[in-house]
Amino acid sequence: MKQMGRNISERNAKIILLRAEGRTLTNLSLHFGLSRSRVDQIFKMEKRKELLIKQGEGIRKNIREANDLNVKIPMDDLFCSLSLPIQLGFRLKTHFISKGLQELSLTEFMNFLIPDIVIFRGLYQTIPAYRANHVGVISYVKIIKGINKVEDDLGVAFKDEWTRRKKRLKESLIAIKYPAPYLMRGEDAAI
Repeated sequence: MKQMGRNISERNAKIILLRAEGRTLTNLSLHFGLSRSRVDQIFKMEKRKELLIKQGEGIRKNIREANDLNVKIPMDDLFCSLSLPIQLGFRLKTHFISKGLQELSLTEFMNFLIPDIVIFRGLYQTIPAYRANHVGVISYVKIIKGINKVEDDLGVAFKDEWTRRKKRLKESLIAIKYPAPYLMRGEDAAI
């Protein structure tokens, strides 16, 4: 089921709907066969996600209006604006804090993900995110795909630069016949 542009389980959607209609936690716990505290956790978790989505929309609006790739953005705001999963945002934040950073510009974050390179030597040699302790291949692809979903909302300057970098990375991977199935496979390819 989709709610506010995201998928949530049918059960969780029903819990939110019934809770909004005034049903008690006890009533819902009996109805769904869950503990009262679990129903409360689900309700609070879904409401928090909803709040983060709205917050991300507001931050993206500010980024879009500024249309400046070099403005420093607090990491929590940046990762929220990119609609990254909470745990993934936490891992990225841990990485950047270990490097002494508290804020990032969109250019700095793009350089971490898809550097503006001339000579491509492979993913691990060229892309800093691949070498980061807290980001693996699957997480890297999730980040790219997450940004792809909101790239139109981040301003013309970002969209143009992001599109150019993805195209260049894809061309480089194809040119050296580098196998990158997670990035380039299927309709849902990241680049």
